[in-house]
Amino acid sequence: MQASPFPISQLAILSKVPRYQETFEKLLKEASEKSLEEAWANIPLIRKADLRERFPESFGFTREELTEMAAQQKVELERTSGTTEESVELILPEGWWARQEARALSLNQRILNTFEPDPFYDNAPMPPRRVNIVSPACNNDVSFTGVPSCQARTLGRILFVNLSRHPFLWTEEARKQMLEETLDFEPVFLDVDPVYGMLFADYCRKQMVKIPSLKYIVSSYEYLSRAHRRYMREVFSVPVYNLYGSTETGHLLIEDEAGLVKLVRDNAHLEFFSLPCDEALKECVVTTLTNPYMPLLRYRIGDLLCKREDRYRLMGRLKDSAFTRSGECVPVAWIDDAITISQKILHYQLIQSAEDPCRWRLDYYLRNDRGPLSELEKRLISGNLSTFLGWDFHLEFKETDYIACEPSGKFRLVQARKDAMPAQDYLQP
Repeated sequence: MQASPFPISQLAILSKVPRYQETFEKLLKEASEKSLEEAWANIPLIRKADLRERFPESFGFTREELTEMAAQQKVELERTSGTTEESVELILPEGWWARQEARALSLNQRILNTFEPDPFYDNAPMPPRRVNIVSPACNNDVSFTGVPSCQARTLGRILFVNLSRHPFLWTEEARKQMLEETLDFEPVFLDVDPVYGMLFADYCRKQMVKIPSLKYIVSSYEYLSRAHRRYMREVFSVPVYNLYGSTETGHLLIEDEAGLVKLVRDNAHLEFFSLPCDEALKECVVTTLTNPYMPLLRYRIGDLLCKREDRYRLMGRLKDSAFTRSGECVPVAWIDDAITISQKILHYQLIQSAEDPCRWRLDYYLRNDRGPLSELEKRLISGNLSTFLGWDFHLEFKETDYIACEPSGKFRLVQARKDAMPAQDYLQP
């Protein structure tokens, strides 16, 4: 287990938080006996379950104090989406998410060139007009109920056009309205969940419509499949950039104008812990730097990256990974590479059988202008997957027009058995 250098700036903040006071005292004691780097490496890692424990008193607040602070617009009280595990309550500084996002997006020069002064942030350069196409249950600090008007769904420079958690069930009327509102709004970019963005692109292609004002697409909220990126780029003729983070940590990584993944160092300090099966495969551990109300110390975010020298690649959630019989991790990115060899597939879900761990089913949604999957394509996909999942791997193919989402409105590309993950904890000594 190897730890990165610690962020000194956080020590003063952490020392005042009840949750970390014992840790802080131990850190100072150990630092007097050995190096501060060694002491930092001994700080225990925390998970979402730890954040729920004695909340909000563990962060130095009572419920009454938080209610008053929210009324004074000092903080925003939010929740995580609950896609990977039970939802967690959060205390965020007012306007925190927008500033986190702006710092991340500014690392991409093409995006930065479109920034404009924003009067809501003292005329600081902020992202331009956008249309947001994500689940209404996962809009960070925005969630709509009922059928609000277009004006009610326009917040400053952002227009939210989707009101359904089931994009595969969008009606023709809903699709048409989304497209018309987008064209009228003239966005500089689309801010999309990749599945919602892909399905919106699918409708635009069928209607033979482009968005003249569009300069790029930012995909976030969940894993961006190669199929999603390829199709949105084809339909809209603009680059698609991946932005990665979580509600509780803010934005952590972004692709620059050349497609290289950059760390957003002003938002958080990241550490990378290798998995036993591959030294380059890392789980990401986060210490946040910009939230004094609810700082996170060595927080296991549950996502994987591939790190080779100074190059990074997002690999998907650890809990969404598949595992071989010997306990080796097969991340979402490897599975995605194997399946998206066919350019006919726009979205899919790979599902492991509950009865037989060697049997899997691939539910897939196809574009309507390329025909069905050929037997050769099926053999290539099955063969690619078997190199990761074992010689006794068996795959059933099922074409479908509907793939179900999670309650949060997000989609899982891989649905492995819950007992597939090895019992041992990769990140413990």
